[in-house]
Amino acid sequence: MIKKIFMPIVITILLLVNSCKDKITGPVESQPGRRDYTWTVDTLFSPVNVLSTIWGSSPNDVWTTGAGGTVKDRLFHFDGTKWTNYEVPPGCYGNVLYGFSTDNVWMGGSGGKIWHFDGKSWALNFTYQPNGLQTVEIQDIWGTNPNDVYAVGVVVYDNQMFQRGFILHYDGVEWKKVYEANFYSQFIRVREENSKVCIDNYQLSYGINGASDTVQFYEFNGSGLIKIYTNTLDNISFGVFNDIGGEIYFLISQNVYRYINRNFVKQFSINEPNFGYQIYGRNQEDIFLRMRDGLAHYNGTEVEYLFKFSNNFTSIMNVPAIFEKEVFFAVWDPISNINMVLHGKLK
Repeated sequence: MIKKIFMPIVITILLLVNSCKDKITGPVESQPGRRDYTWTVDTLFSPVNVLSTIWGSSPNDVWTTGAGGTVKDRLFHFDGTKWTNYEVPPGCYGNVLYGFSTDNVWMGGSGGKIWHFDGKSWALNFTYQPNGLQTVEIQDIWGTNPNDVYAVGVVVYDNQMFQRGFILHYDGVEWKKVYEANFYSQFIRVREENSKVCIDNYQLSYGINGASDTVQFYEFNGSGLIKIYTNTLDNISFGVFNDIGGEIYFLISQNVYRYINRNFVKQFSINEPNFGYQIYGRNQEDIFLRMRDGLAHYNGTEVEYLFKFSNNFTSIMNVPAIFEKEVFFAVWDPISNINMVLHGKLK
């Protein structure tokens, strides 16, 4: 396995809480998102696993999985009423889930393998396995439609100091490699907006010569990368991007930007000291914030907590499943070694 591969910073959350209202600068162009959620927490038994990814086609069809566990407790499915463990084929490990419908779901994971669910069963669809590798990980999958899907990840060749990010593309028929970096890299996230494909690269320094870890954003033009941003974590607290309402929002430290006409245009700032450096949402006035001590919400004007966890070590994992009136967050409590799903329903 890769000894040091980037994992999103996880710090967070669980128990009801009063609001903390920190003013945020930014435009208000639509109705603020509602906050009247009813919350439930479901515990999923997977003792040697961290359920790190979640995706669903609807509130009655939600999947969550992780790269550990066994074939009998690695993958879970929610049918709108209860969670059920779903046995996977041997060798099926999940770092990421993404799909388009109940019968078209992708899972990427270890060994460069991409699995597909057709509504009846999971089957291996593609394996990316370049020569001379040591380890391959599929880190993220994203697409705008079933015939335009991207996957990114990292190949570690001779040792952890020689690793390369790569991009795969699915055209509705087959997966193909469309790019592999010729520089030290690991691609951890991909998003697409109006045919503009953005890649998130995270370079680990391993503490060599006092170097700092580096965050880089790229555009993929179909054959190569165009660097649009780079900075070290000595200068910024964190850097990542995510799709919100079909648009890509870049989070750099506590500032949120859109990349417009080759410029980063600031949209708003999150001036909350316990911010956990991840944002997800439906639109710019309906954004969920991962916090070090809870789950909060930005409505275009202010931040208010929605939910708190019983300790500050519990973590919201990766990107949630967000629907019109329901949300699902994969959660891990390392102290109790418990996997949970935080499920919110608007009243």
